[in-house]
Amino acid sequence: MKQALIVKGPTDVRKRELIFLQFHQNETEQDFSAIGYLLFFSYQEFSDSPDKAQFMKDTESSYSIWTFSGGFRTWVKMSLVKTSEKDGGESVEFRQESSVVKYSDQRPDSEKGNELFFVVFEWRDPFIQEVRDIITANPWNTIASLCGVFLALFKAADFAKLSVKWMIKIRKRHLKRNPREMNQVT
Repeated sequence: MKQALIVKGPTDVRKRELIFLQFHQNETEQDFSAIGYLLFFSYQEFSDSPDKAQFMKDTESSYSIWTFSGGFRTWVKMSLVKTSEKDGGESVEFRQESSVVKYSDQRPDSEKGNELFFVVFEWRDPFIQEVRDIITANPWNTIASLCGVFLALFKAADFAKLSVKWMIKIRKRHLKRNPREMNQVT
């Protein structure tokens, strides 16, 4: 059984809000430790969902999961991309860049058994990218694309044919010159 902590993150992109989270894991026996996280667009959809466990399973299967490691401070810079689709629907995705800095642990040895995790989520810039799908494909575009492919193939074949002819010509010239050089030596 998985456990999840749901945190309502920074929402005001224009003000470049940020959120800082700190976790600790008591007396870990692991050589490496990390916390997995995922970002989804609407906290309201989660809170309105009647089956929150199923909502999280669906979200986990359709979004990327990232991690931040113990003993480091991870700085995540997010940008939001909204795509308007042809059928009127809208999809939203987070793009992120992360940087990691080692935490210099100055605590007494008795407290170092607790692994510390630090993460900062911040908007990369005060803009929301909006993408609109423009589909202009029609049968003529497809035919034109195929013609371009065939033209490129014919040009490549012609180039290969000329290259082979040139290599044969150079080889014949080399073979003609080689006996002459041998005659001059004798």
